Amino acid sequence: MHPWSVGIDLGYGRLALNSDQSAGAPAGTFALAFRGTRTLNELLSVSVEVGGWLLQAFNLKGLSVGEGVSTALLRVAVYPLRNAAWFIPLSAGWGSYTNNRPLRWNGDGWTWKVGMGFEIDNGSNLTTVLATHCAAGRFGDVRNAAVTLTGRRYSVWDIQVGVQWHFGRTTR
Repeated sequence: MHPWSVGIDLGYGRLALNSDQSAGAPAGTFALAFRGTRTLNELLSVSVEVGGWLLQAFNLKGLSVGEGVSTALLRVAVYPLRNAAWFIPLSAGWGSYTNNRPLRWNGDGWTWKVGMGFEIDNGSNLTTVLATHCAAGRFGDVRNAAVTLTGRRYSVWDIQVGVQWHFGRTTR
């Protein structure tokens, strides 16, 4: 077992943006995450993960375009059985909502994510990861002359496929 790994996950999600004043319908979204992991033993690993869900691509030439939710999370993955291929990731951290359209307001706040995954060993240092997650968070209120939005929040369900590269001196 290698003690360290880095990985990337890509996928599809359904994200809903809501507030106390409006309920948004879930929209299809592109999911992306980068992760650095320290494996503690056969039952537990700890990761730092940055990622999110993109609703509309950002464009440096069209500054009024782009919408997405970004997260920075501390993740603990629990493997219920020794040497099991499946795991339960539990994450918490900070989320940020960005919307570049006119008369839209960004926000940030606490977020969480939980899921279930499965690892497929591809050789000595590579693993393919299949996972599904649900996540939610809050973005704070907007109170100004144009609008008042309270209880701004998001919820998302996604499915992702990824690859992890393991490295470091093996512990067995």
